[in-house]
Amino acid sequence: MSTQYIDIHSGAELHGDRATAENLLNLFMQQLDRSISEILQLYASGQLAELYEKVHGLCGAACYSSTPALLQSLKHLNILLSEKLTHKKTSDQTIAKAVADLEQVYLGTVSAYKES
Repeated sequence: MSTQYIDIHSGAELHGDRATAENLLNLFMQQLDRSISEILQLYASGQLAELYEKVHGLCGAACYSSTPALLQSLKHLNILLSEKLTHKKTSDQTIAKAVADLEQVYLGTVSAYKES
């Protein structure tokens, strides 16, 4: 079973009510296009430290946004970038795949949001 793109029920449990979960999702989605664009630009320019900071921050915001698939993808990329920056153990190809996966999850999340 794959992770849902949007899960308002879990968000409502986390925040105490559906309205708050929906408000936080809406705020998050208003900024998501710009954030993903910045992530892709930082990756393309090879700015891994800045990319890590941006991914880490978006990961934190995604924790409260009712977007579990995106959160899972961001957490994965966050870990890989941390490993790359501290131990150099992660290959460039592994990071490239995680960035591509994040982009696909982002597109799925936007589509699910528009349908909700």
